[in-house]
Amino acid sequence: MNAWSDYLRGQAVIADRHSKAMTAADTIKEFADIAESFRQDADAEDKNPTCKH
Repeated sequence: MNAWSDYLRGQAVIADRHSKAMTAADTIKEFADIAESFRQDADAEDKNPTCKH
């Protein structure tokens, strides 16, 4: 895991927290989709880092 994938995973956690505070089903789904997108991006980053140190 690098800093970028760690950041993306953190953004997924934030989106998850926001979705739990929502009441409308479509908004909950939207935030859940955003969180999943961040997780997928983080997984892709872990497999093929954009910056290697």
